[in-house]
Amino acid sequence: MLKMKHGKKICFTFAQNYKKTLTFDIMDVKMLRIMALLLLIVPFQSLAQVYDDFSDGDFTENPVWSGTDNMFKVNDALQLQLNASEAGNAMLFCQEEIPPESTENQEFEWHFWLREAFAPSSKNYCDVYLCDKYFVRFGEAGNNDVVDLQRLDGTSSVSVCRGTDTFIASAFSAFFKVIRDAEGTWKIFVDKMGNGDYLLEAQGVDRTYTVEGKFGIKTTFSASNAKKVFLDDVYAGPLILDTEPPVLKDVIVLKYNKLQLEFSESLDDNFVLDADNYVIDNQIGKPMYAEFGVSHSSVILSFANTIEEEISYTLIISKIQDLAGNISEDIRHTFIHYTPHENDVVINEIMADPEPSVGLPSFEYVELYNTKNFQIKLKDWVFVINNSEKIITQDVVIQPVSYLILCKEEAVPYLSEYGYCVGFSSFSITNSGAHIALYDNTQILISSVDFDISWYCDKDKSEGGWSLEQIDPYSPCAGAANWVASREREGGTPGSLNSVDADNPVIPYIDYVDVLSSNSIEVIFNQKMDTFSMEDIENYTILEFDTHPIDAVVSQNNPFSVQLTFSQNFELGAVYNILVFGILTCSGVSVLSGCRYEFGLPDEAVSGDVVINEILFDPVSPAADYVELFNKSDKVLNISHLKIGVVKTTFPNPPDTIIKTVCQENRLLLPEKYLLLTTTPDVISSQYDCSGENFIRMESFPSYPNDGASVVLYYDDKVIDFMSYSSDSHYPLLTVTKGVALERVSPYINSSDSENWHSAAAPLYGTPGYQNSVFMENQEVTGQVEINPSVFSPDGDGFDDVTIINLSAFKKGYTAKIIVFDAQGRLVKNLVNCQNIANQSCFVWNGTDENGKIVPIGIYVVYVELFDIQGDIKIFKKIVVVASK
Repeated sequence: MLKMKHGKKICFTFAQNYKKTLTFDIMDVKMLRIMALLLLIVPFQSLAQVYDDFSDGDFTENPVWSGTDNMFKVNDALQLQLNASEAGNAMLFCQEEIPPESTENQEFEWHFWLREAFAPSSKNYCDVYLCDKYFVRFGEAGNNDVVDLQRLDGTSSVSVCRGTDTFIASAFSAFFKVIRDAEGTWKIFVDKMGNGDYLLEAQGVDRTYTVEGKFGIKTTFSASNAKKVFLDDVYAGPLILDTEPPVLKDVIVLKYNKLQLEFSESLDDNFVLDADNYVIDNQIGKPMYAEFGVSHSSVILSFANTIEEEISYTLIISKIQDLAGNISEDIRHTFIHYTPHENDVVINEIMADPEPSVGLPSFEYVELYNTKNFQIKLKDWVFVINNSEKIITQDVVIQPVSYLILCKEEAVPYLSEYGYCVGFSSFSITNSGAHIALYDNTQILISSVDFDISWYCDKDKSEGGWSLEQIDPYSPCAGAANWVASREREGGTPGSLNSVDADNPVIPYIDYVDVLSSNSIEVIFNQKMDTFSMEDIENYTILEFDTHPIDAVVSQNNPFSVQLTFSQNFELGAVYNILVFGILTCSGVSVLSGCRYEFGLPDEAVSGDVVINEILFDPVSPAADYVELFNKSDKVLNISHLKIGVVKTTFPNPPDTIIKTVCQENRLLLPEKYLLLTTTPDVISSQYDCSGENFIRMESFPSYPNDGASVVLYYDDKVIDFMSYSSDSHYPLLTVTKGVALERVSPYINSSDSENWHSAAAPLYGTPGYQNSVFMENQEVTGQVEINPSVFSPDGDGFDDVTIINLSAFKKGYTAKIIVFDAQGRLVKNLVNCQNIANQSCFVWNGTDENGKIVPIGIYVVYVELFDIQGDIKIFKKIVVVASK
């Protein structure tokens, strides 16, 4: 019967009278083959052997061990462990005896793993009994403890042979092998690494006694060491012959001209150190010399020529011999010199919230993708979710342009149906977002993703059951712009091509500039950038200074930005241009030539500096509401100070006000620039055919009801603009208003003036982020009363839909009345009724009468009456024409 232990061992259990266990490392293929042959050719009755790896969890059967039973246990690692409660002596012996006829005139072998978790001494040591009369002592007085094979003569003992390596003078764990041949020669071998590479440690001759009796362990210990002796993987039996040649297990490039060859077993000096036995193609040739590495199963080759990265080489080895004299045939091994680089392996898919499942097993997972055309070994790489580090301890290899699924251990049987899977004991991804990263075994960052729930771009899918997929695995630096919810009907594509896979070359550009002080700024890019190119001060120029910064610093934790310091100061009220060139993304894509960004020192905003310029309160799904702002001042403003709100009035309840901060980032709003606020910028830019470059995605946005409310704009806690709307605010001739924005006619006319708002013109019915379709310039007025245009057509086409009555050069204290009459002198519209005016004031007529209906085409008279408290009255009459196209 075969059974597995720790996923690393194979155990043989014999039936009938030989119910014992034999353990070998599954990597030692040669050992298994020899054992299988041994079992076939030798009858069970002649096999006087002891096998035990304690994989059955106890020592009371298969085979039976006895002694001071209460002082031992089999621990969770399935090792025999000393388990005493106080200082003393303990012993345990296997009850399967070795009869003398099984060792007479033949070679016999013992091997076992032993750990002493303390520094041995004359009061803390172990004796491993090979049989009744011979044992190996581990520990003695002094600091020069060595392995010592001893013969028991009555109550005293005599050393047969001693080692020279003092590694057991301190806490140790190692595999040990003892061989005795028919002539009485004893040899002790040690394998410190556990890789099957046994080195000869001691040798001696003794035929005093016959090898017979029981295998066991005796230990003497102090109270502090009463639980610190461990024994495992015991074998005692006929010598296991080595009849197979060594196998090349791995080739490792140590430097540009050095190779380390790892073999399955220790090698003989014969042939190994002959450089003529090795050759590499692609003009590398033979090594200058060959030498052993850290063990005799490791060989170092040094070449005169350079081994280039990512080139396939073939190594040919003519002759290699092991310690048993087995010579290998010619060995051919293809390898690639590879040093991990960022984005060679990328995080390619994230299932953060698998429930409710739409088809896939309900487990979280992260998919990795190998972007290279050769396999990459991930052993000892580190996978990080937020602050939780997980080491890939298995010999994991991700094949060329292939996938690897990382998940929790219990998910492996289910997700393995979709592809190669590696599990961890713990695995948890925050649904709303997380930092996920992959580092190689030298702590070099290979891939990282900082996602949040907005990356789904689909509210329904963000609720669970759907994975986030990378659009283009060869554009991994682009962040949110390169990720979206899966379109696969099962909810994700673990282990296979993403459902959203497409070329998505996101061009790098400056996202925004944060002014840190009068002479320093932080430049934030739209994606992860290359640190070295960002730190080169020659790659930045302030055009107005015609100079480079004196310092450029990149934060290790933020590869999106760089802090620049200049020798000159920025002045308040001025606008500057920073030009960047030669800066690369983390995957090597350069910014476009002429990439620049405007910025300035931010000032404080007061009422009227920034105005509400456009509002969409009845959007077409899946778009959300939006509000557009316009900076009509000459100031540079920090929009992190801005807040947008809604005031809803439901009689008889008091007004309900909801306020949202525009953004947390220190983005700038420059003079005469627009800013569009919404939760769905991508949808808005698509529906209204605009670039979206000055859009801000707000995580939470006030809800503006279709029947009416008020929009309020704050700078910190001060109201700087306010407007009210209703469903009747739209152009009267519009039969459908869904998806139609309400636009401001002029930023220089009061926001509360209902005539200053007009429906956006066809065909887009909205101008988010740029000049309004009904926009009127702030005209320079040369006379006291002017009308512009004097001919207008209120037909909703976005061209001359309204006219503006400009009043100028009046002293303070005048009150205005403005009335529109038709050509017959009949009243059409009371436009302004007793309103105080400033030195210059503007009023809008949108061509409607008192009932809100569009007036017929024709000639109309605008009657303007101005008066003050002293009784001074001024009357003006101006002609305006309502036309049609």
